[in-house]
Amino acid sequence: MDQGEYNTRSKILFEAINDLALHSYNMEDAEARKGLIEVIDSLKPVYADGVFRHKYSEFFPIISRIYTNKEFNSGYFLANLSAVETLIIDEKYNEEENFRKGVLKLVDHLNLEASRIEENQRIQGELISAQEVLDDTKEQLHHAEEKLQKAEEKIEASKTELVAILSIFAAIVFAFSGGVSLLGGAFASLADAPLLKTALIALICGFILFNIIFFLMYIVSRIVRKSIYTRCNTKDCNCDVESDKPIKCGGLKRVRKRLTYAFYTNIVIIGLILINIGLIVLDNYIHFMPY
Repeated sequence: MDQGEYNTRSKILFEAINDLALHSYNMEDAEARKGLIEVIDSLKPVYADGVFRHKYSEFFPIISRIYTNKEFNSGYFLANLSAVETLIIDEKYNEEENFRKGVLKLVDHLNLEASRIEENQRIQGELISAQEVLDDTKEQLHHAEEKLQKAEEKIEASKTELVAILSIFAAIVFAFSGGVSLLGGAFASLADAPLLKTALIALICGFILFNIIFFLMYIVSRIVRKSIYTRCNTKDCNCDVESDKPIKCGGLKRVRKRLTYAFYTNIVIIGLILINIGLIVLDNYIHFMPY
């Protein structure tokens, strides 16, 4: 067989293969069954004389196109191959042994190539899934490394904060103990002093000690990033509001609203100091206090 005849028969063969991937030949439908028999009979010029031998290597690009081109349907193709195999062993083709053998070999080779391509696609799908899992794992690892780095930074910052807090609490303890010692010394030296003067000294020492401790506690709150401010239920927690815009106010008013306990404690102590001073001045004139 010369090359021209081989090419002609190959063209007929390839057209029949494409037809099997384009149409669904339902064996239960008489018209569809008739159409499939026509496709089989179209191969008689190819295999009837037993001379033509198709090349297995030529099927790869054809089957690949069937599985990748949306124009074709691989499901139709496999179902039609099974139907061809069923029909070709029918008694109708008993006397055409060369033709039947050629078509059966064709069906076998096409099924083999289709199985190989499906297996390749399955492996490619698994590789793609594995790559996606790997990429996702890398992304998770990257996030974990970022979180670890942030955690390490927080630990280092916490160490510094802890040292600062312990230092300040130590200062508070020293300030308190020193204040108590100062009060004890002051009261000891004022044992014979008038009651009003003793009370005045005690109030002044208490005022100083309270504000020193409060100042140190404020520093601790800033270090640990915790607020010691009183919770405010107004729209602006610095000042009252009469409209949607907050009213500007001075620092003293902000202290009254946000540090209420410290503000009123100082007001009470200052008030007691002023009352005590007034009583001392009054006692210098009318001498109402016993000595």
